[in-house]
This record gives sequence, C-alpha cells and structure tokens, in this order.
Amino acid sequence: LIELLRRFDTAMLVTRSAEGELRSRPMMIVERDLEGCLWLATSLDSPKVHEIEQDPRVNLALQAERSFISIEGTASVVRDHAAVDAMWKTSWR
Repeated sequence: LIELLRRFDTAMLVTRSAEGELRSRPMMIVERDLEGCLWLATSLDSPKVHEIEQDPRVNLALQAERSFISIEGTASVVRDHAAVDAMWKTSWR
C-alpha cells in the first residue's frame, strides 16, 4: 500500500460536520511515512480542523490513471512547528 500511495499527489478528504453532513475537499499529500500515515497541510482556522477534532473518522479517496484507493481511518490535527518547518513549501501561501 505504501508503494502504491507514492503514485498519488492529491486526495479527496471526507470529514463529517457537527450536523453529520459529509464534507469533501481536495487536499495535497505533503508526506507519506513508513508507518502508512499520510500528512496533509491546512490552515488551523479551516473548518476541516474543527470537524476532525469533533469527529476524527475520515475517508481519503485517491485516483490516478487506472489506480484507485479509498482509505477509511482516523485523522488527527498535529500542531508540530518542527514538522511544519520541515515540510513547508512556499507555494502554500
């Protein structure tokens, strides 16, 4: 799975609002670690951050050429300044 994940640059992140509605948005995959975790970057004041903190169950849908993956899992908001500095790209501004 980790090898297959290297083919994808973006994913549709699906979260759940406080009212139970599903919310989807495209997200750039910033990093993939050896434990199978995918790192996505967003502003801390984004609604998705609040949704993940209220209900961490998420789905990531990925598609590239003829490869498709749907991953159900648990997300967490990481406020690690060293990790942000290591992964930061100027284009995120």
